[in-house]
Amino acid sequence: TIYQFKRLEQHTSQGNFKYILATFVLVLLIAGGVFFVSQRPSQQYSHLEKETQAHIKQGLQHLQKSKWRKAIFEFRLAQKKSPKSQQVASLLENALKEARVAMLLRKARLLHDKKRWKECLATLQKAEANLATGSIHAEQVWSLALHTKRKLRKRLPKISTLPPTHRPQVVNKPHHPAPIQRPRVRLSAPNKEPVPSDAGVQEEPPPPPPTPLELARYAYHAGALKRAKALFQKANQTHTLTHLKQFTFSFREGRNAHNTRNSSVAIQLLMRALKLDKEIGGGAGVFSKQIKAMLANMYAFEGLQAKVLKQPKTALQNFRKALLYNPKHLLSLQQLAGMQPDKRK
Repeated sequence: TIYQFKRLEQHTSQGNFKYILATFVLVLLIAGGVFFVSQRPSQQYSHLEKETQAHIKQGLQHLQKSKWRKAIFEFRLAQKKSPKSQQVASLLENALKEARVAMLLRKARLLHDKKRWKECLATLQKAEANLATGSIHAEQVWSLALHTKRKLRKRLPKISTLPPTHRPQVVNKPHHPAPIQRPRVRLSAPNKEPVPSDAGVQEEPPPPPPTPLELARYAYHAGALKRAKALFQKANQTHTLTHLKQFTFSFREGRNAHNTRNSSVAIQLLMRALKLDKEIGGGAGVFSKQIKAMLANMYAFEGLQAKVLKQPKTALQNFRKALLYNPKHLLSLQQLAGMQPDKRK
């Protein structure tokens, strides 16, 4: 205070007072500079993190609208802001794969329209090899490949059951009487009559033909819904036929929601389709694998959104749910491996 400084002037000389005052001001300046320097990196880091998350959010919105180039551009900007981020690297890789698969799928459809089945199948195999984890093109690639394989199957020639139209030529040959053949007998135990060797041997009856119900389930497991529906109707399975109609609606609508990345609607419909699939075919076949793959994709997508919104617990739960339906889901495995140990608890 002023009073204290006046008393200090009285008891000290003029030079000592100025020296103490200068020292006090210098200490204040040094402390303020240290505080400013220590606060600056944290502010800069938080600013970069906000920009990175903004680019990621914008890129995910472009992915939902299938705008691959814009999504790749946003993810590359995010990678420049945080080059060591595994999340940004995986998102950028998935976007690049999606763009390549979209190009290959367009080419395969053109070849399919021209009925060039072999070239179409080769292109689809390349697209399948480049499918990203959680790809929205997976279902389209699989269905087109299945249709192309059916076109490539060689049909067996029909075997006529009628006798040949031409008659064989009769050639007069000298007649020789056939030798008399006696049946072979084997001696059994003493004081018993001999038993022919062919006794007791019976031919096995041919297996019965499959029933319409078995054929319907086989067609359902193979993915032929129309044929399965016709066979269930032929077998008078009205209850199963009702389930099949409900399954067809849930599966197709859920697949459309999956392709547009509408995760909330897709999960609800696909879970219903999975339950109906167990009732119809016992959970085995083509549809069960496809539904589980799509559910894993949707849970992984929700996990990414929760991670962007800084909800680590929700993200962790969604990634674990994705692994329940597909234990080899690459994106979920990468995200779980990149999470910190304290967030796993």
